[in-house]
Amino acid sequence: MTEMERKGIIWPQKKLHFEILKVFWYNKRTMNQILTIVQLVVGILLSAAILLQQKGDGLGAGFGGTGGGIAATKRGVDLFLHRASVILALVFFAIGIVMLFLA
Repeated sequence: MTEMERKGIIWPQKKLHFEILKVFWYNKRTMNQILTIVQLVVGILLSAAILLQQKGDGLGAGFGGTGGGIAATKRGVDLFLHRASVILALVFFAIGIVMLFLA
């Protein structure tokens, strides 16, 4: 924390962001509509990330490739899809909890 922040001086940029969030928070209908749209987009991306993952054969089997039959760790696109699905699931859950408090 800087000396100016300790004295209560807030930079205009930080104050502006806070004011924008404050307007959305107090206008619950607008916030609920925005969160519903964001949750819809996150849900579609989550479904796509899950459906693109293949059990055991890797991503190539989803597009007609043959699996080598060798057990391996996730690498490349498979690892990215795995991490993306975990992050998207957490974001989807968090948006649902926030929407619960706004209702």
